[in-house]
Amino acid sequence: MNLYEVLGVAPNDPALKIRARFRLLARATHPDMNNDQPSPEFMRYAQAYKILSIPHKRLEYNAQQGIKLPPRSLKPGHDLYQRLALSTAEALLGGHFSLHFTRYEPCARCWLAGCPRCAENGLLSTRVTVTVRVPAQTQRAITVFVEGAGGVSEPGGHRGHLFVYVVPAPEQGRTPAASVTRAEKERISEPTQTVNLPLAQTARS
Repeated sequence: MNLYEVLGVAPNDPALKIRARFRLLARATHPDMNNDQPSPEFMRYAQAYKILSIPHKRLEYNAQQGIKLPPRSLKPGHDLYQRLALSTAEALLGGHFSLHFTRYEPCARCWLAGCPRCAENGLLSTRVTVTVRVPAQTQRAITVFVEGAGGVSEPGGHRGHLFVYVVPAPEQGRTPAASVTRAEKERISEPTQTVNLPLAQTARS
């Protein structure tokens, strides 16, 4: 019996994914869902997880099976891009501005496989607020780099970064955040003016 196949994971999958997969499978076959009688499927899942969840037992099992692949690291996060329009007065004054936007997080329950909790798409939409510091005397569009406020590729992984395209708009006041256009994203990479800021304060709204 291949324990990795029992749980539907790869031999080099990280421990967090194996745990998530076991919990998802066990949820549907647990004795509590089967008149307190452990189903054969649940027993197989539990047996496989009992070995693969303990590092030294997993290492011993891999050696017996001739598996030489070590568990991989979690995938790095990805960068996100948002736009924040300020009035001319706000841009000249500078300060801290709240940026509200929706960030799609990987579902920790199904590990991107799809389940009822995430509407079968493997992602959960999360409304977040990030504080963006804009330097005083800002007279043209700038890019504000916010460290660690981007997206996560896998549950438990590190976040990418957030690039905020701050645009002074003389004819209007501050507008809601919006994803940047392709043209704006290209301008972000131009050597115009980029403000590097420390880790942003992030909170769910």
